[in-house]
Amino acid sequence: SVYFIQNVIESWINRSVDVNKKIQRLVLPSGILDNPENRQYLTPEVNRLFRITSELSMISEDVKKIPH
Repeated sequence: SVYFIQNVIESWINRSVDVNKKIQRLVLPSGILDNPENRQYLTPEVNRLFRITSELSMISEDVKKIPH
């Protein structure tokens, strides 16, 4: 749901490790890759719904900037 996507942090806080693993697999289906030399944490893929929600949010902000 949109609420879950917008409030995933709230869904994460105070949950069991098992629930957090499920949330992590949902949000980051390919997992997290780390590069200890550069201290970077990367993911090759984000769940499509989260990506679309982010893109729509950016478009909405751009539309708000257009003078009416």
